[in-house]
Amino acid sequence: MRKKAFTFIELVIVLTIVGIFSGAFSWFLIKVMDVWKFTSFRSEIVNEARISFIQMTRQIRQIKKDLPSAIEDAGSDRLQFVRLDSGGNDVRLRYRYAPLTEELFYEIDSNDDGSFDVSDTSEILVSRAAPFTFRYYDSFGGQIVSDPLSADEREGVCYIEVQFDVNEGDQSYTLKTRVFPRNLK
Repeated sequence: MRKKAFTFIELVIVLTIVGIFSGAFSWFLIKVMDVWKFTSFRSEIVNEARISFIQMTRQIRQIKKDLPSAIEDAGSDRLQFVRLDSGGNDVRLRYRYAPLTEELFYEIDSNDDGSFDVSDTSEILVSRAAPFTFRYYDSFGGQIVSDPLSADEREGVCYIEVQFDVNEGDQSYTLKTRVFPRNLK
């Protein structure tokens, strides 16, 4: 009676086929993981940016107009203004971009003197934002290009555009919005 067994050739062929299928499956799995990482990164960025934009647009829309200069300082990397809070009190705010750390700061001047010292509230609104820019437009839709804006130019601002890219490794996502302060129209 003869015993049945695998020959060495049959074993090598089976191992080669299994290796090819395993390699193809692992390549497919790696691609699926890359897509998942990319999608989750985009979701995080969009959520962080949406929250930032909502906060920024709400604050900027409330710029107070009955001052000599509602916008106190404006440049491509900063915006300082006075707005009314819910109780009708003046609040001095500043958005400031730090290019070295790629962070956008939101600051509240607690003593209302425009100095923004260490005792004031300061928090990071957006991280990994590069580049970040404020652009200012007049009532005719023309961009005011000087940096920083002069007092006369700040008086002529009708709307403000905010744009930045959020980066993580080799992935980037661009966000852009226009804010129309209701008291500057």
